[in-house]
Amino acid sequence: LGDVYKRQGQEYGRDRLARCVRDVAGRARTAQEVLTGILADLQAWQGGPELADDALVVVLRRPEAGGA
Repeated sequence: LGDVYKRQGQEYGRDRLARCVRDVAGRARTAQEVLTGILADLQAWQGGPELADDALVVVLRRPEAGGA
C-alpha cells in the first residue's frame, strides 16, 4: 500500500502506512479490524471508496506473549 497513488500523483507512502498500522493495531482486536482500519484511512486519504491504483494488503496478527 505504501506505493498507492492518488489520481493527482501523491503517494500514500510507507510512513503514513506505518503510522496508520500502529494506530489501528493498538485498538483492533482482530486482523479483520486492522484491515478495515487501514482501508478506511486509505479511502479517506484518497477522497473516496474507489482506489485509483491497485492494492495488496496482508494482515497477520500474532498471539500475545503467554497466549494460547
